[in-house]
Amino acid sequence: MDVSQYIEKINSRLAQGHTSEHTFRADLEQLLSHLLPNHNLPLS
Repeated sequence: MDVSQYIEKINSRLAQGHTSEHTFRADLEQLLSHLLPNHNLPLS
């Protein structure tokens, strides 16, 4: 997932009224994994 895809997903979730931290966590994890492919991120 690149930054523009991340922003699209966030905007879509906001438009649907989903605004909790948990709503955005998976998308952020995907973005960070894409941006930092050689890092072992402690995502849980």
